[in-house]
Amino acid sequence: MPLFRVLKIGVLHHEYEKISNRDSAKAIFDSLRMTHEGNELAKETKALALIQKYESFKMNEDEDIGEMFSRFQTLVVGLKVLNKWYTTADHVKKIVRSLPLKWRPMVTALKISKDLNSTTLEELISSLRSH
Repeated sequence: MPLFRVLKIGVLHHEYEKISNRDSAKAIFDSLRMTHEGNELAKETKALALIQKYESFKMNEDEDIGEMFSRFQTLVVGLKVLNKWYTTADHVKKIVRSLPLKWRPMVTALKISKDLNSTTLEELISSLRSH
């Protein structure tokens, strides 16, 4: 079965309506990609919004370390999808800076006892969970 037919058969009905008039597998793929990913301007706009969320990321007072880390990871994955990368050291420092004031004694202890440039996210989260 040609790829062209597989693509048309394999999409949901509401998506089929968008591609039914396409005459090649590439045209179908390009149409679906544009619908789901957007053009370069849309991608850059999404990336800028995620970067702003990353830069202003803070742990909420009512969440635990696991919830905060899950929310952070979701943000990081979104950035990676859009080819926006930060280093592990950036992530570690961002999480440390995002902690509420009640965590300041732990933050001070972490800064004294660990080199945040070589600490992994797993080590950081483990240390924070043990607090």
